[in-house]
Amino acid sequence: MRQLSPLVRPSEIAAWIMFGSQQRKRPVLIAEGKSDVHVYAQIVNPECRLFYAEGKDCVLSVMKIIRAKPFPGVVAIIDADFGRLCGDLGEGDDVICTDTHDIESLTIKHSGFGRFLIKHQVYVSSSIEFSFAGLQKVTGDLQRELLSIGSVLGYIRLISARAALRFDFKVLRHEAIFHMAKGHLEVNMSCLETEIMGRCNTANSKAAWPVIMKHIEQHRAANDDLWQVCCGHDLANLLVIYLRSRSIQINLPQVEADLLLTFDTLDFTTTRMYSKLVQWETRNPGYLLLRRPTEVH
Repeated sequence: MRQLSPLVRPSEIAAWIMFGSQQRKRPVLIAEGKSDVHVYAQIVNPECRLFYAEGKDCVLSVMKIIRAKPFPGVVAIIDADFGRLCGDLGEGDDVICTDTHDIESLTIKHSGFGRFLIKHQVYVSSSIEFSFAGLQKVTGDLQRELLSIGSVLGYIRLISARAALRFDFKVLRHEAIFHMAKGHLEVNMSCLETEIMGRCNTANSKAAWPVIMKHIEQHRAANDDLWQVCCGHDLANLLVIYLRSRSIQINLPQVEADLLLTFDTLDFTTTRMYSKLVQWETRNPGYLLLRRPTEVH
């Protein structure tokens, strides 16, 4: 993986990619973030060059330069974000979107999440015979709870983006909003208003909280796919709160790292993203992007 400073311009990244791939047909995969490539490293050919470009806009700018040359053998994966909900996914033959809102939420959706729960002893078999049905139930119940609670923030993020409210979610304190009650995650709506309209409203938006709440209820009535609504960062923060309530001492970086590590090659091969990468490889003969069965570890 080529590590790049977020200050590196798209033109410099593109030049780096093209210069380094001139000698032989080495495919290039560009991701949005540093952590993303830890997932993709498990499914690509070891000869593939992996880059991260610090954000969707940077990735797309790099791809625009690559296309203009044109330069073959380069593909990018970007977060879908709210693209499917807004009808503006932004995919192309050489740009592929995540199946869910982002790569973090994808790691929670698939079977690797069960391994995560076993690792942290959220699920422990109650008899000498391991119960796959028991694990599946615990996993499914927690996934649904995370989505239900996390969608409140997801919809606020969507409303902020659509209405250009410019809420700064980087300063949001999840622990001030969410808590555990009788073994289940809950949201304190009063604290949520304080965090969003006070702490996150750094642009001093004049948006009214009752209006925001009305839009949230309208979205909920639409029965959207919550995997497209929920931001993986929010879901991971909810997991931290959930695990700590079970006396498991863990922080957000540890949760996010463990989720990425438990999402393996087999999980990835079941995704739409993987199918799209197979199609890309077919359209780009000679560029062996994906690992073959004998190369999977």
